[in-house]
Amino acid sequence: MQLSIPKEKVLKVEKAVEKILKIRLKLKTTLADMYDPLTMPKELFLAHKELDKEVERVYGKKFNSDLERVKFLIELYKTYLKDK
Repeated sequence: MQLSIPKEKVLKVEKAVEKILKIRLKLKTTLADMYDPLTMPKELFLAHKELDKEVERVYGKKFNSDLERVKFLIELYKTYLKDK
């Protein structure tokens, strides 16, 4: 399965990922602390929501949960690996 994703969409996803990585570097704490659902910094939470929206735009699919999104991406990756 060969996916053809427009370059501008790929760049938007990459930009969203870079934003998350920059925020994480700035926080200077453990991943466990950063992603604690009770204390996750709002800036990091919002950056992840932004990434989620970009992923939905790339695939033209609205996900009902993070789990649904991750399952979809894992299946897509499995297909990609088979085709290599």
